[in-house]
Amino acid sequence: MQLLFTTSDYDPFFSKGVLRGVAALIDGAEVVHFAGHGHSVYFEDPDGFNYAVMDFLQRVCPSSTAHPKDGWL
Repeated sequence: MQLLFTTSDYDPFFSKGVLRGVAALIDGAEVVHFAGHGHSVYFEDPDGFNYAVMDFLQRVCPSSTAHPKDGWL
């Protein structure tokens, strides 16, 4: 199963260690870490978050036409 986990340094709900452990149990799971951020990385670093998600989607769905290098919309 292709699955992307995002972790951050200051997330009070999901520690990076726990999420890395869960990801290790799932074949095909990946982890992207955002240093210096909290729980809402998509608000705190929207460009970084969007890039990580779009890069992941491009790799697992190569027929998709969207790619971070081409812009978001």
